[in-house]
Amino acid sequence: MSLKVLLPAAGSLFFCSILNAQPFISELDQVQWQLSSNSFECKMTTNVETLGTVSIVKKAGYPEFIDVTSTIYTQKIKRYRLGSSKAPWGVKILPDPRWLGPALPFENEILVGVASFTRQLQQGDWGHIALTYVDSDNIHAVLPSVNLGDVFDGYYQCLRDISPFSYEQVRDRNLYYSGGSYLLNTQQKQEMAAIVKYISLDGLVTKILIDGHSNSIGNTVNNLLLSQQRADDVYMYLMEAGIPTKLMEVRSHGDRYPLKSDRTASGREKNRRVNLRIIRRLGK
Repeated sequence: MSLKVLLPAAGSLFFCSILNAQPFISELDQVQWQLSSNSFECKMTTNVETLGTVSIVKKAGYPEFIDVTSTIYTQKIKRYRLGSSKAPWGVKILPDPRWLGPALPFENEILVGVASFTRQLQQGDWGHIALTYVDSDNIHAVLPSVNLGDVFDGYYQCLRDISPFSYEQVRDRNLYYSGGSYLLNTQQKQEMAAIVKYISLDGLVTKILIDGHSNSIGNTVNNLLLSQQRADDVYMYLMEAGIPTKLMEVRSHGDRYPLKSDRTASGREKNRRVNLRIIRRLGK
């Protein structure tokens, strides 16, 4: 059977029908959302009375996720479910949530459906997060979409400006080439544009190593020249994009350092490459 719960809301009462779950919701005049943003992380956080905090987070290079930090539940989360409902203005009854999908197994983070959940909040709906802990406790957090306007504006601006990569993703990357080619193709230029954005946002970058390579097909002199042309083309792209030349070091190696055996086509493809390494000093 359903459990009706009185929810205080700025001097009035809402009713909420929730099945087999302990509900948590803050008084509406106490609901506050806070924005924390920089070039590598965007975060909106709200306190849910008694339960703890709920944050919607986007880290550079990774999908958005929801973090629930509880002050009263210490067990691990086993399953989660996201949903929304229309704001119950004037009716005093919180509608049953429209779930975005079935309950999903929790694997380190709440990931699936987060973008849709966030859009519903932006449109004025209230968010619902149902959690099942390993000890079988069920809870239901309700997130009123009040006091969100400026925070949402800042959050979505952060999403537009955030780095496309984390340092872990960009620190050591290979660009692969077809036989005899040395110019960046359209897809590689798109990747390079994202790398340029990362470098421009990370003030801790101290060195960019550009190493050109070839496979062993052909003679050694030509392979060395081809590896130099590949590295030079990447250097020119970065320089024209505004990356300081003092940060860059270009080297060519020909076929001396293969990643794979040249006996197979796939191996030869892996060896035709430019390796781009970004070095940064320690910092936050």
